[in-house]
Amino acid sequence: MAFQRRLTTRALVAETRQLVDEENVVSVTDAEIVASLNRAQDRVATILAKHYQPPMLVEAFVTVTEASIDYPLPENALEQRLVKVDWYTAGGGFHRLDEISIRDLDRYQDPTPQAGGVPYYYCIIGANFRILPGNGAGGQLRIFYLADPAPLVLEQGRITLVNTAGRYVVVDELGEGVTTDVDELESYVNLVDKNTGKIKATLQVQAIADRKVTFRATPTRTTVQDRTVLGALPATVEPDDYLCNVAGTCVPLMKKPGSNYILQYAAADVSVTKLGADPGILMGQVTKMEEDVTRSWSGRPNTMRVRDRSNISRRGRR
Repeated sequence: MAFQRRLTTRALVAETRQLVDEENVVSVTDAEIVASLNRAQDRVATILAKHYQPPMLVEAFVTVTEASIDYPLPENALEQRLVKVDWYTAGGGFHRLDEISIRDLDRYQDPTPQAGGVPYYYCIIGANFRILPGNGAGGQLRIFYLADPAPLVLEQGRITLVNTAGRYVVVDELGEGVTTDVDELESYVNLVDKNTGKIKATLQVQAIADRKVTFRATPTRTTVQDRTVLGALPATVEPDDYLCNVAGTCVPLMKKPGSNYILQYAAADVSVTKLGADPGILMGQVTKMEEDVTRSWSGRPNTMRVRDRSNISRRGRR
């Protein structure tokens, strides 16, 4: 079976225009349609988080230090929450930490956490999470969270050739949203996986020669918009991947039926806000599609019940 390629942002913009029958780029600009697409993506991400989490689920490891019991939540964690936290040591394996409310913090927190003591719980406090009662020094935390989808931006070219050693790519057609001016954000670009929409690398443009884009070995900045700027072109970048602005991605996370919902929502949003259409009729159609999407995802397994097989005794918990 042939792989079904995902729509890019420009393709979504074009399809939205077809749905609303509006080709006038003055009365309805591409930027306005992209804003509607992002509102639609935010909405469908909320639905997905409630009914089928795996596509948005991310696993990450956090090194635990003796000096701290507080650790920052990932910048892209949806709704600033964690799905699951495990503590890991090489000799002891994994065991799950249970989440507690801030109201119960006094019951479980040790005023003087024992260095290397085992943590059994975690608590979300603002933009951080706290492990307790021990500080877990010498181990690692494995966290699972739902990643907030990166904003959709217009692609600036499809990659046709990659030269890793020379730090350059050639694209089919370079958009106007890329510059070599180091003081502009448009000099930073993301290279995006053609199938998943994941950002493979963030780099800074050094030179542009027709359709050839060369990247700096020493970027002016090391981070831009919470992304690490690399000085080398990763070997994972392939032809047919995309180049876009550093602000986001140009291939949406959602496949069908989510991508269909994004289109319908964006079309309704544009029709109501820009073209004066009846909001009741159009949003009624969107609500119907939202129900269809919810039913589609609700039938899939969303959680996994696993027995606690940890060899670490939980005795001594308060």
